[in-house]
Formats: sequence, C-alpha cells, structure tokens
Amino acid sequence: MSRLTDERYAELCGDLQFASVFQLGGLVKRAGIAVEVAAMGSATKEESAEDLVTFGGVEAKQIKYVWDICQDIANSILHRGRTPQYLKSVALLLLGTAAVESGLTVRRQVPFPPNNKGGFGLWQIEKGSVETSLPYLERVDRLPQWLKTLIVGKTPLELLACFAYSGTISSGPELTTIRYPSINDRLCCAFARTHYYWMSPNPIPIAVTPGGHLLSVVDGWLSKHGWLSEHARYWKQCYNTPLGAGTEERYIETFKQVCLPFLDSIA
Repeated sequence: MSRLTDERYAELCGDLQFASVFQLGGLVKRAGIAVEVAAMGSATKEESAEDLVTFGGVEAKQIKYVWDICQDIANSILHRGRTPQYLKSVALLLLGTAAVESGLTVRRQVPFPPNNKGGFGLWQIEKGSVETSLPYLERVDRLPQWLKTLIVGKTPLELLACFAYSGTISSGPELTTIRYPSINDRLCCAFARTHYYWMSPNPIPIAVTPGGHLLSVVDGWLSKHGWLSEHARYWKQCYNTPLGAGTEERYIETFKQVCLPFLDSIA
C-alpha cells in the first residue's frame, strides 16, 4: 500500500479546495462586496511553539483574534456614554457568546439546516436577528464607516453569506486603509452586539474592576450571583433564548475552559 504524502494530498485536493472557496466567494460577491482570496500555505509549513498553544482545545492565536474583534466592536458600536468598565464587560460577553455558540471556529451551524435557517458566523447569527438589527444599526449616529459601507442596501441573506465566509472582505478604499484581516467576522460581531442591545432593556452585568481587571474569585465570580453566572444567564435569556438547546452551565464551563485561561495568560 502506497503512503499518501502531504504533497500528493495537496496535488489531489488543491483544486477542490480552491473551487469551494470561489463558490462561496461568489455568494459574497453577489452581495456587492469584493472578495480577496489569498493563496493557501503549504500544509508542511513549520509552526512555532506559540502557534501550538491551546486553551480548551482552541488555539490561543484564534482566541486572541476573536478577543481583539470583541474589544473593537464593544468600543465602536453602541458605546457612547458607557464607561470603560462597562465596555470591557460587553467585550467579555461577546467573547463568551462566540465560544459557546461556535467554539470560536465554526461559521455555519452544524448540522447544516436547510432553507437558510440556523446560525451563521462565529456568533451564529440567525436571519430573524439580522432583520431586527438592521433598522437599529441604520439609526445609529456616527456608525463606523466600514460598517455603514457593508450594511447599506444589503439584504439579511446577503449579510448572512458574509458571516459564513472566512476570507478577507473589502468594499472600497476606506476598508483597504483599515486593513482588517477579516472584516466579515467584525460584521458578524457587530450584529451580535446589536442583538443584545435590542433584546434586553437591562444592562450587561459588570465583569471587571474600574481598573479593567477581571473580578477575582474573592469577589465571587463563580458564585451563583457572580459575573460569570450573570453573563451565562444573560446569554441564555437574550441570545440563546429559552427555546435554544444551550444551557447556562455549558456557557460557564466553556468560558472556564477556553476563555479564562487565555485571559489569564495575557493579563
């Protein structure tokens, strides 16, 4: 029996990989957004020790990538009049939401539901949520230009196609200037933030000290009324809803295994 080498695998499957990328890219292009497809790297490329660090089975660099997006969105969407303490708590909720909804990696609900149903993107946004969030975002004063450019004139289905695509998306010189590595993930996170905004009249529970540090065990974050439990309850009520299959316990466990070790590592 001959051995299938990495090089032979790439030779056999490379065309299929590129075909799948361009097929999905076509959906996004029809949404009026230009797509840039980068060349795929070699499967045999050596990774540094840092690249191999994982927390709860998720690569640290992927968690950092999502965490940076969460902080960016928390500080630029529906943020006016909010304290830094509150905005960091928003970012933590968005990070926990992505962790429990998609494991920070899956951009389409599994198993794949028919007829454009189910969740899209790292925050698993559904069509009904996009339909409700769009009017809110369109009324926001001083909306970031990159976000305004991507949502104006787009239908919910066109936006969902963006959420599910993991390539780099640009739409005009203003986005080229910003040089976001994956603008569609920020777009999805912006809709997750907006979903929380219209879904609940109650503020997001505070999770950090005025200095921006996570509330400690001494402050009771693992207690029934601690911030992590409060975030899990907030996510369940406002995002997953009583009709969803998720549980507060799963949110807490996912955050403890994936997010907390990472946050401790960069503190």
